[in-house]
Amino acid sequence: MSRLIRLREKLDDSGMLSKKDPKEARHQLKLNRPAFIRNCRESAKDPVHALGMLFMKACKFGAVRLGLLASAGDNEPKKNIEHTSSYKQNSSSRRQRLKKKTTRKISPKVFVIVLNFNGIKYLKSCLPSLMSQTYSNYQVIVCDNASTDGSANYVKLNFPSAILIQNRENLGFSKGNNKALKLALDQGADYLQLFNNDTIAEKDVIESLVKTAESNEEIGIVGPKILDFKNRTLIQEMGMTCDKFGFPAAMKTRRESVLEAFYVSGCAMLIKQEVLRKIGGFDEKYFMFSEDLDLCWRTQLAGYTVVVNKAAKVYHASGGSIIGGAIKNGTYTTTLKRVYLRERNTLRTLTKNYSIANLIKIIPVYLVMLSLECFIWACLLKPGVSTSLLKGSWWNIKVLRDTLTQRQKIQMSRKIADKQIIRKIIKGYAKLQVLRLVGIPRVLES
Repeated sequence: MSRLIRLREKLDDSGMLSKKDPKEARHQLKLNRPAFIRNCRESAKDPVHALGMLFMKACKFGAVRLGLLASAGDNEPKKNIEHTSSYKQNSSSRRQRLKKKTTRKISPKVFVIVLNFNGIKYLKSCLPSLMSQTYSNYQVIVCDNASTDGSANYVKLNFPSAILIQNRENLGFSKGNNKALKLALDQGADYLQLFNNDTIAEKDVIESLVKTAESNEEIGIVGPKILDFKNRTLIQEMGMTCDKFGFPAAMKTRRESVLEAFYVSGCAMLIKQEVLRKIGGFDEKYFMFSEDLDLCWRTQLAGYTVVVNKAAKVYHASGGSIIGGAIKNGTYTTTLKRVYLRERNTLRTLTKNYSIANLIKIIPVYLVMLSLECFIWACLLKPGVSTSLLKGSWWNIKVLRDTLTQRQKIQMSRKIADKQIIRKIIKGYAKLQVLRLVGIPRVLES
């Protein structure tokens, strides 16, 4: 026993026995108990020596496991440590790369909506331009308003990836687009991009418009530069404004690449989904015309801005669904239907969106100017125009209750005062400016 005691003292002096964790040593002894017994049997002649050797080995094993003693040589543990360190570094770098991949920003989902009515000749150029966009995360929806020229079948056969909505009747611009907008919002759209069927988009239009919209959270609607379908150097629109009576007017040319506008054309506009969720879609009382003015006006009242990206280019034929609407060769051409729809919708827009103080000042003047215009058209032997203007006013009387209901909703949710709206509106009477520029419009019966 004295020999065993001396052996234990040597182990204590060398630090091979761990006083910090005796439980671990006992555990190792239990694990190696069969080896202890076997060695004792083999060394039966000297049991004390055998037990001492086994005890020393067990203690040495425990010390190695606790990291108090090297297992074999000086270089081997260093290699193991270096290997472990490099493994940890590699694991760390792999985790960082994985984190970058998982946190990489996904492009916003854009739903591109093309409204069509008997426009197969335009779809043949419009849809290929949309399918070849540089932007990756988008889905095309074609909303067909009961076309009879084979437009729906053309889309099915040539663009199977597009979602096709087939309406049983011609719902017009507002209802037709609203139906597609609702579908897009239900499918998680971040942005809604509208295109008329008589447009051709440059390949980077969607990418440019989304980039502009993402640059500022206050931007609600973005429009491109609109050029003529045939003469592609002729600018149709680059952001629009209007007079205080809601008649459209072109904005002055400026050098900035992104311009703030009063409204942008509905033939090509990008809308943030949060804007539509707050203010709703197009006013479905508007079959067509002035719905873009109304939407952009309500967007601004909700606290957002409307801008134009001059770098994004779209070519627009104008008059794809109804004749007229643009100044060509120094002449402005319109129709009686266009006159009627624009006048009635404009008056409803003013009634809904102006504050009561401005409404009291503007509507009486508007009615006086309208009466004078009807008299002038009658003198020019164009009584049909006068009739269309008066019919537009009468329509507003018939729907006045609904107009006032919509007005109440808009006014209760407005976030800016009219003075911020009026500063973007031109002074004077825009119809007189057009008259001085191109003369008396050419009015067609249909």
